[in-house]
Amino acid sequence: MHRVWVFDVKDKLSPTEKNNITVYFASAALHDIQAAMDFNPYNMPFNYSFSRKASYHYGWDWGPRLVTSGIWKPIQIRAYDKAMIDSTLFRNDKVTINTTKNARVYGWADLKINAPEQYQI
Repeated sequence: MHRVWVFDVKDKLSPTEKNNITVYFASAALHDIQAAMDFNPYNMPFNYSFSRKASYHYGWDWGPRLVTSGIWKPIQIRAYDKAMIDSTLFRNDKVTINTTKNARVYGWADLKINAPEQYQI
């Protein structure tokens, strides 16, 4: 159900004016009906398998039919010119304390880097 979408909007942003993000949601129920008709022209009951939604959103004997959609996490605009570190993971194997103010940490790092093709290694 939960999806992450990334779009390149750099050419649409203004450095001097306020930028707005508008998100439109189509009806999941209507999408399922149309997708079912495109897939199978026969009228089959309960055609809700074409959306990334839990079946109970379409109503069961114990609950109402609430076919919801929306944004469940904050939206972000992230900008970079050459590359951006998406995530990092550092694991230390050994820590040596030299003085009360200095220490050496030995380990390895795993980086996930997002970069256009011309900057990839």
